[in-house]
Amino acid sequence: MRQETRHSNGGPEASQPRSRDAAAVWLSWAARQIAAADLRSARLDAELLLAHALEADRLAVLAGLRDPVPPAAALRFQALVERRAAGEPVAYITGRRAFWDFEVQTTPAALIPRPETEVLVELALAHLGPQAHQVADIGTGTGCVILALLRERAQLTGFATDRSQAALDLARRNAAALGLERRIQFLRGDLLAPLRELGLQASLDLIVSNPPYCDPAQHAELESGVRDYEPRSALLAAEGGLGFHRRLIEESGGLLRAGGLLAIEIGAGQLGAVRDLAAACGGWRWLEAADDLQGHPRAVALQWRMESS
Repeated sequence: MRQETRHSNGGPEASQPRSRDAAAVWLSWAARQIAAADLRSARLDAELLLAHALEADRLAVLAGLRDPVPPAAALRFQALVERRAAGEPVAYITGRRAFWDFEVQTTPAALIPRPETEVLVELALAHLGPQAHQVADIGTGTGCVILALLRERAQLTGFATDRSQAALDLARRNAAALGLERRIQFLRGDLLAPLRELGLQASLDLIVSNPPYCDPAQHAELESGVRDYEPRSALLAAEGGLGFHRRLIEESGGLLRAGGLLAIEIGAGQLGAVRDLAAACGGWRWLEAADDLQGHPRAVALQWRMESS
């Protein structure tokens, strides 16, 4: 690798590393490139990308900050940093994302799992009794939600639906990597339709979903990494972002046993509207709204109280 010219103007290119410079030097350089693009978590992003370039884990990178970066890895790292500085999410660059107590494979076929969605998992588990056996994850994406539920409750089996075959294939791979594929049926179709086609009326203990909930009118206002890279079909919903929530509330009751649960992730400012949808539909008992770490309502739980016919 040729030696790079070192700059002294203090800009993001300053002190660009040379071949076999220590990992700490490469990390400082990368963090500056990423921060200069007005992206958050620049240092963490740099650490994750260097770990990927080195085919190591982040802790190994942090433990070896004085170690030189081999030339081939340095070239890979530079390319990864360029992609991140252009706005591409780290999870799509590395193809991995941590969720709950495991990692999932990530691709642009599905939303990147986020810590906020762990609130949905916690809420569902808090209200799911020990007698529960069948759950369904609607719009499964990477499969992270149903995988977390099944890892926590050994007696559960489940169904994962998605309109995207690419997303279902991704979820299936993630299930196989965790040894859970035999406990899940993957079904392609619109929301709850595949479950009705299987004749699952009045049989499920839990329906859980992180549906699209962004208002299309506000799409341009989303963070660029979300707006430009994540699938629009998994982000945007009609009716001001509430179209899928309405359908889930209206249609889930027929698939749940008496006393069954519906747990849904919601967006900012949607709590009141979702509560009104449940009240207007009838048959639901409001259980709880759970906040994320920022104190915003992030997930709601409802109980189907009507006796099945």
